[in-house]
Amino acid sequence: MSFLLPIFVVHLLALMTPGPDFLIVTKLAISASRRAAFIAAIGVMLGVAMWVGLVLLGLHLLFEKLAWLQTSIKIAGGAYLV
Repeated sequence: MSFLLPIFVVHLLALMTPGPDFLIVTKLAISASRRAAFIAAIGVMLGVAMWVGLVLLGLHLLFEKLAWLQTSIKIAGGAYLV
């Protein structure tokens, strides 16, 4: 489970960058009501949580079948950062 913390941090940083979800919630907060913006934010959160869960499940299954793939991705990620 220790692998979840870095994924969570990266995902949290990605969520803080402005994008379509941010614009919709902001638009609703300005033009409609706080309740409408809150409902939109909850919808965005549930959608993102669903995608993250599916990705983690898929990666877990993929890494179980192809153990060398996880090592390759780690090496490629490290090389990209250097």
